[in-house]
Amino acid sequence: MRENYDRRCGPRVAAHEAVVELLDFRPRLRDLSEGGVFIEDPRPLPAGRMLRLLIRLDGHSRAIPVWGMVRRVEKEKGMGIEFIEISAADRATLSRPPVSRCYTPPALVG
Repeated sequence: MRENYDRRCGPRVAAHEAVVELLDFRPRLRDLSEGGVFIEDPRPLPAGRMLRLLIRLDGHSRAIPVWGMVRRVEKEKGMGIEFIEISAADRATLSRPPVSRCYTPPALVG
């Protein structure tokens, strides 16, 4: 058998051109406000990391797209994310209660 045999069947896309949303991964939120969110995860991302989040609130058909930055890390507990880019209308939606009944499946970007 040849050592360099390539068994891929189709062309590949560069990893920087794709985003994967983990549908089965639903992190637990400790806090959510119009300015940010704390996501509980035993493997938090490093401070300064940019994230693309989709926030889904109960009773809303549309997810709220947000760009955020990890600002605070609690080792083996989670990370505080500040919302860097969010529309004024979506920020206002997050300021209305109840925001405690939601989940955020993040799509991590490099």
